[in-house]
Amino acid sequence: MKSKKNIFKLFTLIVILLSFNCSKEVVDNTSLEESNLEQSGLTTVPLENSLEFFKSVNLNEQSKKQKGINSIDLNIEIETLEQITLTNTDAKLNIAKATTKYKDVETQVLQIVIDGRLQTVLLHHIPEKSTKMDKLYSSKTDSPFSGSIYSTDFSGTILSGFKISNGNILGSFNFFTNSFSTNPCYGITCGIELDEVIVSPPPASTYNYVSASSQTSAFYYQWNRSQNNYSSMGMAYANYYRSIELQKWNNITIEESGPKIDPKEATKCFDKTKGSKLTIYIQQPTENSLELIGENNVGHVFVGIEQDGIRRVFGFYPPPTATNAGIAVGNDYVSELRDNSGELYHVSISTNINATQMSNIIQYVQNHPKTYNLNNYACADFGIAVGNLGGLNLPSTKVSGGFGLFNGRSPAKLGQEVRAANTSNNRVINKSKGNAPSKTNEKC
Repeated sequence: MKSKKNIFKLFTLIVILLSFNCSKEVVDNTSLEESNLEQSGLTTVPLENSLEFFKSVNLNEQSKKQKGINSIDLNIEIETLEQITLTNTDAKLNIAKATTKYKDVETQVLQIVIDGRLQTVLLHHIPEKSTKMDKLYSSKTDSPFSGSIYSTDFSGTILSGFKISNGNILGSFNFFTNSFSTNPCYGITCGIELDEVIVSPPPASTYNYVSASSQTSAFYYQWNRSQNNYSSMGMAYANYYRSIELQKWNNITIEESGPKIDPKEATKCFDKTKGSKLTIYIQQPTENSLELIGENNVGHVFVGIEQDGIRRVFGFYPPPTATNAGIAVGNDYVSELRDNSGELYHVSISTNINATQMSNIIQYVQNHPKTYNLNNYACADFGIAVGNLGGLNLPSTKVSGGFGLFNGRSPAKLGQEVRAANTSNNRVINKSKGNAPSKTNEKC
């Protein structure tokens, strides 16, 4: 399954949601975004201006350090400065990577002119505490981010914050104080005099945690112009990536692979009173990655059964009449099985099954679910179901993506879970990619 390869780092997805304030009022998202950008007065900062500005910030931070003034030790990586093209406006946003004295905190600096005023903000990714094995696994697999995202000024005072779990927005932190202080101290810089790093928000008595409902987190946002316009700046940055992410999901295709098969005809040669070898093949969107869409589109999971020289390899599909957009938004389609001889896979798991398991699998295949829905039951669900009938105990983990377009089981996630599993006496895991074998003895 092929598509244009658009790889977006996790921070782009998170920032898309970071700068919007969710509203209970349902509004038309497209028209709202367009009108907001048209009216927001966004203006590009020339790169040379940002370059000089960021250089002066670095010099100022160095001066503070030399004078013994305790700061966040901000250092903007000038060589990473770039301009991001935005949709629905001619304005561009300037972005550069930055570092602070806080370990394991990824930081970016954003700059744009809003209503004639230069606006600059820092964005910090603070991962939740994890074990050494979790960190090792994450570094190898491009694992989704879990933790908190904060926007701050140069002193580190928090302006907004969101809680993230496995790449999903759980909700936002609403900060407030009982006093009318004009210089509140929250989050990563509170207690800075003691050189402490406080990565949690204020205690429950001083903040509200607002859950992000599936409706608001998917499409509906109420953009409110704040006094400092940080929400406007974040919106400008977010709009470009959000539009491409949605376009990427709307352009997904499920290639038909081999010809459609009659499940009863395909399995009639097997002896249900004997055991066989069962293999679940997993083609990931991007090999060894949790990305939900990649060079192999959304990926594929398919089944191989071999008994006494008879082999069948097949998978679960929507019909050829299914549209890309219809698949993406979770429309129901009449399902079908197709031959997957020679299909690419990145990881597989095999086991020897007994006669009872073989009989149950054949019965399930011959009477497979008749509805294909990318969210509710697709190729990964079929592969997991068949595998577990054969005793493979495959996990059935749901993941989300595409701003609410997808919430189901993905070949990406299943592939990584199988990679992390252990080979046993009756379960063999192959982590080397290849092409599935072809069917044999078609006429018995």
